[in-house]
Parts: sequence; structure tokens; C-alpha cells
Amino acid sequence: MQIELVPVKKEEKEILRNLLEKYNYEFSQYEGTKPGPLGLFGYDYLDNYWTEENRWAFFIRADGELAGFALINDFPEAPGTETDYSMAEFFVLYPYRRKGVGKAAAFRLFDRFHGRWQLKRHPKNTGSVRFWDQVVAEYTGGDFRLEKSLPGTEYGDGSAGDVFFFEPAAPNPPKKRPEQEFMSLFLDFANADLRVRAVGMEGSRLNPQVPPDEFRDFDLTFFVTEMDSFTRDDGWLSRFGERLILQKPEGMELFPAEEPGFSYLMLFADFNKADLTLLPVEMLDSYLKQDSLRAILLDKDGLVKEPPVPSDQSYWVTKPSARSFDDCCNEFWNLSHYVARGICRKELFYAADHLALLREELFRMLEWEIGAEKGFHFSLGKKHKSLGRYLSPSVMARLERTYNLGALGDIRQALDLCRDLFSESSRKTAALLGYSLPDYGEKVGRYLDYYLKG
Repeated sequence: MQIELVPVKKEEKEILRNLLEKYNYEFSQYEGTKPGPLGLFGYDYLDNYWTEENRWAFFIRADGELAGFALINDFPEAPGTETDYSMAEFFVLYPYRRKGVGKAAAFRLFDRFHGRWQLKRHPKNTGSVRFWDQVVAEYTGGDFRLEKSLPGTEYGDGSAGDVFFFEPAAPNPPKKRPEQEFMSLFLDFANADLRVRAVGMEGSRLNPQVPPDEFRDFDLTFFVTEMDSFTRDDGWLSRFGERLILQKPEGMELFPAEEPGFSYLMLFADFNKADLTLLPVEMLDSYLKQDSLRAILLDKDGLVKEPPVPSDQSYWVTKPSARSFDDCCNEFWNLSHYVARGICRKELFYAADHLALLREELFRMLEWEIGAEKGFHFSLGKKHKSLGRYLSPSVMARLERTYNLGALGDIRQALDLCRDLFSESSRKTAALLGYSLPDYGEKVGRYLDYYLKG
């Protein structure tokens, strides 16, 4: 069973309020609490969980289903003491008790909130006594203190509470699921689900030029007969494991999606990363034509007559036309005077942002220079990550120094480095490709020298 802690959104407050009624009803047998005139117990501090920084509310979900909740704050249970965290309330619904759900949820809370803990229980709640005795002892390895019937911790019925004091050690890194085991979760799901007709894979895992490491994503695409039943509810994603974060670009306003389909970008609790996209099965053919670095892992209906052989050819550096070469030179030198303007106005952010744009044109020219020397049949990867393999140590050192942008003087030095590097690279590239070198640098250089060196 997959257990998740999901932060309660403000718009989900009424769901939590309903669960709190069930919790308070159950707890009333120990405190003798009575409901109000409307038959409700209420919870005085519910709104505070969205107005105060030192309160945290979570739903507990088991295989995507609502299984309980936990409320955390930083108020000490024992008078005259200090703590980092306290368990304000903890509740597991009856269908999920004695199945390890509560223990798993508690462990995840202790992992997430590392520091000094205080945890109070009612001595008459024998189920809670047994549960917390076992959970705290197992989680801490016996390294805790328990003070029973502690004065100043009385409940509504007058009973003094028992308080655990402990400080968990920093959690060990999670055990990462092996690649084959992790991949099998997606393929097994696709095989069993009639809506999924094919599965594609893309990205660096298919590229033999990319050295394998622990940070490689699993980039997968499900080709489905319809998408609405998937996108209505994210519960089906829970079978792939507990997530640290989920992003759905097509469901965002601030960062709208740039590609077709519906995507789920998932970082899991064991640090595996999967980007899963849903596409209509009718788009399978266009999917294969868009990119050479793709493979078909599952094809239930034999839709792909000639399975593709993955290649990074779509990402090779391409030879520029004379017009593109001129455009790059024009853009670099045009951006340079904006950097200078920001420096003179003492606008650090403005100058640094334009320097970053200018540096991208430098990267472009350096890539063309390498291609002109070695042939345009290689890829440098995203964000030029493999550029260092082809540059001399001295050029690489100068390029790295352009990232020192902590002060306006640093930006001025970075601009000078970029100017020199671009001039050298564009001159060499023009000679190798037989293109004319425009005089933008010479002309705009007079402007830069006047304002920055005069």
C-alpha cells in the first residue's frame, strides 16, 4: 500500500473540517466533550493552518484514497519547555487501521520535520498508547524520553497527558528503486490498462553519447484512447510511488505547456524522476517523426510497422547559413550596449539579465566554430552541457569567469570577456565557413569603450 502525505490546500479546508468532526467524536469518549447546539464539535484553530507559518496540515492518503490527516505545529506540550514540532492531531480512518498506514505516515512526518519533537497522548486512549509506544520506540531506536501524567498537560476530563520527547537523527537517504523495477511499474500499468495502447520512451536514457548517472529522468509517453478519465483525478499516479512533488504544465496558469498532450513531471520519494506524457493514440506517427531520440516500448495493436532506432541526430549542431551567422553577430553586439547601459545606470539585475542573453549568442558561435572544425554531426546536449569537451582549458576558464556577476564591476569584466571570446570565435568561424565578418563589433565597441573605459 502506497502512503502519501499531501498538504491540505485552503480550498480543501471543508474536507479537513469534516474529518475533524469524526476525530473529535471519537476522542469525546476520553475527554467527555459534548457537541454544540448544531451537533458539531468544531475545531477552534482550523483557519490558523492557512494564516500562521508555524502550522502544517496534511491529508494521509493510501493508494490515492483519503485515509486520515495530521496537524503539526511548533507549540510545546510541556510547560516551560521548547520544541521544534508537536503533533497537534493525528487521525487514521477505521478501514486503514492495523494495516501500517498510521505508522508509515508518522515515520514520513518525522522524516520531513527533522528536529526536537514533543508528542502528547491521552492515557485513557489505550489504542493510542500502544500505537505511539511502538511507533516512537521503533523510529528512534529507543532514544526517547516519556514523561507520564505530566503536570500542566491536562485534557478536558482532567487527565494529565503522557508526553514523548525525542529528536530523530537525520534520515538516511532513501533506497532508490532499481531502474528495471521502476520502469516495470509503468509498463505493467500500461499492459493492464485497456486505455493505453502504446508506450514510447524519449530522452537521455536512449542516447549512448550521454554517460549514465543517478540523475537521468525516465521520459515516457502513454498513447491512450481517451485522456479525460486520466486527467480528472490524479489518484492513478499513486501506484508509481510516493512523490515529493508533482507538476502538471498543462494545468498551470503561470507556466503554460509548450507541447501537446498532458504531462506529469514527478519526483519520487526515493529520488527517481519520471516525466510521463499522455497523447492521443492518433498522434503516435507524428510523435515518432518529431524527434530521432525515441523508442517504442509497447505496441499492443502493431501500429508501428518499423520501430525507430534511437539517435541524437535531431540535436546535432547545424551549420549556419551566412544570414544566420550575421544575425548571431548582430544580436550579440546589439545586446552588448544594453549591458553597458545597465552598468552605467547601476542597474545590476538589468545588466546581468542582458549579459545572460548575450552569453547565449556566444555559446551559439562557439558551437558553430566547433562544428566548422570537426563537422556538424554531434550534439552538445541541453544548455550546452557538453561544450567543455571541445573547448581548450584556457577558453573554458575564461567562459566560466563570465558567471561571476555579484557586483557591477564583475559584470563589466564578464562583458569584456564575452566580447573577446565572441570576437575570436566569430573571426575563426567566418574564416572556416567562408563567410564575411560584419563590422558590428568594431563599431559598437567604440560605444562600449567610451562608456565603460573612458
